[in-house]
Amino acid sequence: MLENHHIAIAFDTMLRDPETCIYDNFDNEQFKSLRTLMIDQVLATDMTFHFKDLDHYRVRVAASDFDYSKGADKKVSLNMFVHLSDISNATKPWYICAKWVDLLFIEFFN
Repeated sequence: MLENHHIAIAFDTMLRDPETCIYDNFDNEQFKSLRTLMIDQVLATDMTFHFKDLDHYRVRVAASDFDYSKGADKKVSLNMFVHLSDISNATKPWYICAKWVDLLFIEFFN
């Protein structure tokens, strides 16, 4: 899964280089919390889970106790926003969409 590779490289890069290590002033709990959030956001871009995640989000949004700013609803909302941003190229003007598709092909073949 390409998403796992992306997040592994991101953490390796950030933790290895003092200029990109944003965790220097975090305690262990803060580090684990942010790391989990980052992993969830990257994995949310995996198209394997598109319909399952979309169905889950629709159910939560329709629920009377839905609160996008708290707990599990906040997490599922953030994941959905990142996923929708990730797949939004098809809604952009063709010259932008085509450029991103070319970049994706380069990434996949590398």
